[in-house]
Amino acid sequence: MVQGQMPLDVTSGGGVYATYRNMKYTILSAMNEFIDNSTASFQAHKAELTKINGGNATLQINITYNRAAGELEILDNAYGMNRQEFERSIKLNAKPPDRTGRNEFGMGLKIASSWLAREWKVVTKQPYGHEYRAVVDTDEMQRSDPQSIIGSSIDLTDEKRSYTHIILTGLLKNISNTARTRIIKDLGSTYRRDIANGDVSIFWDEIKAEYEPATWAVLPTGDARQVFDLKITGDDLEPNVVRTAQVDAFVLGSHNGIKGDAAKAGIHIFRKNRLIRGGLNKGWKPAAIYANAGSYERQRLYIEIDMMNGILPRQKTILIGHKMILMVILLKN
Repeated sequence: MVQGQMPLDVTSGGGVYATYRNMKYTILSAMNEFIDNSTASFQAHKAELTKINGGNATLQINITYNRAAGELEILDNAYGMNRQEFERSIKLNAKPPDRTGRNEFGMGLKIASSWLAREWKVVTKQPYGHEYRAVVDTDEMQRSDPQSIIGSSIDLTDEKRSYTHIILTGLLKNISNTARTRIIKDLGSTYRRDIANGDVSIFWDEIKAEYEPATWAVLPTGDARQVFDLKITGDDLEPNVVRTAQVDAFVLGSHNGIKGDAAKAGIHIFRKNRLIRGGLNKGWKPAAIYANAGSYERQRLYIEIDMMNGILPRQKTILIGHKMILMVILLKN
């Protein structure tokens, strides 16, 4: 086992990391960033992982929260990072060359970690590769504004294990048991398609994130769908930017009224098979379609929309215009 040190470039502005604490963000959004990175790594290398492990590869993500110590850890068994990817994970404004995955912006790890904690550590390794480590102390970086920080590498090229381990210390947010329960349910909803196909398991303190789909009946009109272009507004970082995306929308069906299923009604928007708007009791219900609180539509009408292509704002949330409302009215009818 050979260990060495390596400088990591943070010349884009070491003092910037701490400023991410002021962003409009949620714990769920931060956790989604970590899981997006894990699932993107797994999806890009599933065939290789299957070959290495001699069987169908699956991804497991374990989240561990220690309230007393003020620590949060996220550990996955995806493909890990090589040296270039590792350096990019620390450096600001370093987008990945391949932007087809869920980690397309290259900022999620840095923003989520710095928003959640004063200090964060990345430990990662690819199969038969070196293990790379670095600690980012956001308070110290804000004070000294360094040009680089020191990371380390360990020669573990005789081991086929692969992983990325994020350790957050000095947490800036307290996560209550109630919040944890809600977030676990939301994670199950957000990554429902990954979970349903058996590729991904997500655990928080050994509690598994799950999603039980509602019992949908087929509408008389069948599987109505339409493809159209949609304009998307910017986010906090780029408020004036407008982008265009192509959308595939369809009315999946109406559920049979089983208790609890009403929480899943509404419009649910997916991109790259990951929910970006909607969820349990969060389905988008524009008044033009979902009318009164006790209406049939508000209780039973379920619509899924898939963003087929086009670039989203970095925070992966979208604001919908009147064209979308008109389109879903047509689908509903």
